[in-house]
Amino acid sequence: MADNVTTTGGDELAFDEVEIGGRPVKVARNKFGFGDDGEYREVGEDEPLPVKSPGSATEAKQDAAIAVTSKLGSAKTWAAIVPDDDNDLPMIPDAMSCEGEAGLVVLQGADGNAETFSFEKGQIRPFAPIRVLAEGTTATGLMGLFA
Repeated sequence: MADNVTTTGGDELAFDEVEIGGRPVKVARNKFGFGDDGEYREVGEDEPLPVKSPGSATEAKQDAAIAVTSKLGSAKTWAAIVPDDDNDLPMIPDAMSCEGEAGLVVLQGADGNAETFSFEKGQIRPFAPIRVLAEGTTATGLMGLFA
């Protein structure tokens, strides 16, 4: 049962009266909504809270994070990655993270091809390169994560 309260300014606030410790107490009713700027959709059975925007860059990042989490679970070990143009990594990581400054990372795959990727600070990416090249890599604090 709603027991709303009207402020002196005329605004109506939603409250419910519940019993706590044998006495009635008014508890503010909070509702959650979402939407673009100037739009509001209340969360409910027919309108669940969205967790990703289909087709967006955010969806791709979330899917990549889910893939890393599914494969990696919790990293059991980790090691700093020092970019090196001439030598392969001593162990191929299950994923990589950037714990220093954001920037570009040049990765060489098992097929020998090198590609440049951007890393944000704190970001985990599902990459398992054989080598991280120094030339062109600007991100710092790279870590290899191992399942």
